[in-house]
Amino acid sequence: MNTPRPTRAFTLIELLVSISVVLILAGILVVGVRYANRAAKGAVDRAMVNSLKVGVEQFRQDFGFVPPLVQDQAIPSLSRPGITSFPINTFQDSVTNGTRRAPAAFSFGLSDSNRAMRDYLRADGYISTGVIDPTGDDRNRADRRFSVRSLAYYIVGALPKDIDGVEGPGYNAPSRDGSFALDAARGAKPYTPSFDIAKYPTALAIEDAGNGLVEIRDRGGVAVRFYRWLPGVAGQSEQVLEQGNRVFYNVPSVLVDPNLADPNDLRNNNRSAFSNRRADMDPRSNTQLRTAGYAIVAAGPNGLFGDLGTEIALNADPQDARTDMRVKLGLGRDADDLKIKEAAREDNVIEVGAP
Repeated sequence: MNTPRPTRAFTLIELLVSISVVLILAGILVVGVRYANRAAKGAVDRAMVNSLKVGVEQFRQDFGFVPPLVQDQAIPSLSRPGITSFPINTFQDSVTNGTRRAPAAFSFGLSDSNRAMRDYLRADGYISTGVIDPTGDDRNRADRRFSVRSLAYYIVGALPKDIDGVEGPGYNAPSRDGSFALDAARGAKPYTPSFDIAKYPTALAIEDAGNGLVEIRDRGGVAVRFYRWLPGVAGQSEQVLEQGNRVFYNVPSVLVDPNLADPNDLRNNNRSAFSNRRADMDPRSNTQLRTAGYAIVAAGPNGLFGDLGTEIALNADPQDARTDMRVKLGLGRDADDLKIKEAAREDNVIEVGAP
């Protein structure tokens, strides 16, 4: 008679080892999926920002200038001795052109009659007087030479017909001052969008088109920024610029390696690992950045630009804002502002172009 063999059960140690292996494999899978999703979002954002730049260059080819910089950012008083302060208008407060409203846009004229706007767009003197913080850390003095509306207005044509002359996407010929043609005498010819919004159906966010509240957003739902500035300082040569003062490059801080935000750092070769990964953010070696006059910037998968001044301004408590950023970026609670900026800017998607 055969005696049945006793069934062997797993020991407690074997069970614990098996569970540990399963948990490790699950963790690897989760990290892999997150990385793949992040990479996919980054790829879509890069493709979209590249398409936006193509749209800006098409706009330049059609009209002879790049899209106007809409005044949609709250900026402190920009008055300086001998200079009349100019207003920063929201779309609701925009100027009137004939019988239609038009977006309020910066003037890029170089004459002394436009001295306040000209000097602000150059950051000429506004850093030394404390209006602009070149590091981008101070929420009251952040560099806000950007618009989150310009791209939606001028390369998509997302405004109502009574403002841009065309129902739905598209617009009549725009002017440098931001207004659109009102009649045939001003060349009221309709133009199709220079950015294919159908290719990115979730990019156009319309909150209230009648009041100009339209944006182009990345995959993370963060508005894409359109920066414009005036390069150089009157009378300064390239040789002077190469001496190392970042102020004379006038490049907005979000486009620059945060390790170089202190002008003194441009006189030495201190470079972090971040700097080596993003050499494109060093205006000393990147001629295209140094001579640029506009930039299109998406925050990338982490959802942060690394421009602490504008991002902290959204939170009543600056320390709470920093804590939120550390958590979002996976940083320790002791991470300083430089580490936050490095991590935030690491996946920014940037395209720059000539003035």
